[in-house]
Amino acid sequence: MARADEVFAGATLTVEDDRKDYGERGGPMNGSRHSTHQDSEQDDAPDLSTDGWPEKFAKAAVRRGRPPLTKPKVSTTIRLSQDVSDHFKAHGRGWQTRINEALREWIQRSTPDRP
Repeated sequence: MARADEVFAGATLTVEDDRKDYGERGGPMNGSRHSTHQDSEQDDAPDLSTDGWPEKFAKAAVRRGRPPLTKPKVSTTIRLSQDVSDHFKAHGRGWQTRINEALREWIQRSTPDRP
């Protein structure tokens, strides 16, 4: 294996940086006056290391995902005639919802005493 001093020995090419400044304004790395250490000390976020915060976090309810439905839908398998399936799918997305609505309408028409 070659040593670094052998690989980089000999003449080297030095080129002056002629890249143009396109007016970019940067952050703290290139001296922007808009982002300074002094500004970061004026943060309006509360100090979570102070007393009282662990108790507040312990009392907070953890809610993940969607809220539970009072009447969730039931997953089922139904065999439909090809023409019925084609009709509902021809109108695009939501075809299962449209079948559900059609069945609900049928139930309401066929059972007059139900709301």
